[in-house]
Amino acid sequence: MQVERKIFEVDTIICRRQHCGKVQYLVTWKGFGYSSATWEPVENLVSCADLIAQFQRQTSPIPGANPFILEHSGKTKKVHVKMLLTRKGGHKRTKSMAAYNEPVDTTCQTETLNGSEPLTFKKKHNITESEKLIRDTLIHESKTMERKKTNYNKINDIINNFDMNLSPNGLIQKRSLNRNSQSHSIYDKNLVLSSVQNGYLQITLNNVDRNNLITPNMLAIICECLHRACKNPDVKAVLICSNGDYFCSGIDYSELVNSSDDKEYKSNASKLVVAIKSLLAELLLFPKPIVCAVNGPALELGVAIVAASDFAYGTSKTCFDLLYCKLGLSPVGYLSKLLPKIVGNSMALSMLYMGKRYNAVTAYDRGLISDIFGLNSFQEDISKCMANLTVVSMQALISTKKLLNHFDISRIEEICGEELNCYHALILTKECKSKIKEEWPSLVSLPKEDI
Repeated sequence: MQVERKIFEVDTIICRRQHCGKVQYLVTWKGFGYSSATWEPVENLVSCADLIAQFQRQTSPIPGANPFILEHSGKTKKVHVKMLLTRKGGHKRTKSMAAYNEPVDTTCQTETLNGSEPLTFKKKHNITESEKLIRDTLIHESKTMERKKTNYNKINDIINNFDMNLSPNGLIQKRSLNRNSQSHSIYDKNLVLSSVQNGYLQITLNNVDRNNLITPNMLAIICECLHRACKNPDVKAVLICSNGDYFCSGIDYSELVNSSDDKEYKSNASKLVVAIKSLLAELLLFPKPIVCAVNGPALELGVAIVAASDFAYGTSKTCFDLLYCKLGLSPVGYLSKLLPKIVGNSMALSMLYMGKRYNAVTAYDRGLISDIFGLNSFQEDISKCMANLTVVSMQALISTKKLLNHFDISRIEEICGEELNCYHALILTKECKSKIKEEWPSLVSLPKEDI
């Protein structure tokens, strides 16, 4: 019997939880009441990144965050889910849920902030987990939301006068950030090191044993570091560097390779695309200068990170290889427009279409890196470059970068969206699955003589 699939529209996101090691959101559906709210895994909400970001801002407001990220907070997105909005009483229930849903006849009251009549909740029916959670949320909001209303009105006034020309559905509004640092394991945190020193934030890729492949959790951690740097008044610039022989070998596709079936593969692919999208939202529109210290090979997404930076410096061991076409994939990270602009159409097409690799000398001649430093003095030379950059006032740096990127901002969201859609579609094809499983491990391990 074929399961009927319908399109439902998400109205609001109420709560977030970790269930069986996976992130889930409690959502309400347009046209249905609160009692029909359901817990949905994050992979079902790929197109709802703006609603997730809005929910995170409301539950954990970040002082000093850019006000324009609060725009378009009322938007809803359509997602494809199965019809699981109601459950009949004949369904099996766990022992804990059976006790949870026992009929009760009590009255819960709470005082409101402005001294008006208290809220009263009468329960004379079997209460579901979702209804109880919504009730508790309303009680909490009755004590807190009135106090926040004035602040949000003030923010809206700032938004209306904000002079950055973003596209109506700008990429900034679609950030999906996980600001709960506890969700990242200690192991993943050790793969990305960060520290603020001498006026700049240093982000160090530390996945040395795997040639600095970037896992989905590492993407989220880097995204989190950039977001904090954006609002930190002590940070004038960001330095992205790495330990080991490689700068970055690109995305770690191990979860896709180890997927047990097509369903798990699709789920892992969707989560990967969401993580890449969140990082690109931070990286491409980051308001402060970004510097890349490319000490070795930069492969796949590593090239995109270098291209998105304001300054990049290499050594004699530096080389660049996109790899996307070799895996049956299309590029991401605004590379389809940014790379030809930097290195010229001829070199860009050879990298995009044929996966041609270029060394540091060619990259320097074409403008992909700003200079080539010696291997023994590389860190010292990078420190001097950062010192020269951080003596400039922060407002001058931000204003200059804003002027340089002014005409590109309106197209970044559109092009990045198209790139990610193509990437997501291709990564699900049989050809790409086969190449990732069979060829990807060898592509990210260059021969010693090439490093």
